[in-house]
Amino acid sequence: MVALKLERCYWVLLLQFFWSAWIVLHIVEISVPGCFAFAWIFYIGFVTLVTSQRVDLRSHYDINGNPLEDFFASLLLYECCYPVGNCGRKGGNHDFSSVE
Repeated sequence: MVALKLERCYWVLLLQFFWSAWIVLHIVEISVPGCFAFAWIFYIGFVTLVTSQRVDLRSHYDINGNPLEDFFASLLLYECCYPVGNCGRKGGNHDFSSVE
């Protein structure tokens, strides 16, 4: 149980770092030309991590979809990606605390 909570903290911190680095590197671009490229690398990393979480969630709850669809949803609408479990199954409002 403790290991599962630590793993969740790891994912949250990693996602936050990638998203924050994306913003910070765009600001740093003002004084250091070329940082925008690294910013976009961090954003693609962020999107890839969100996509992997969506794929795991879909497989755990047997929700229809595919990784390519998850990637583009994460790329364009990352703030709407986590609630995928509430829309894909009958009954909705699932408890995500058991997802590994």
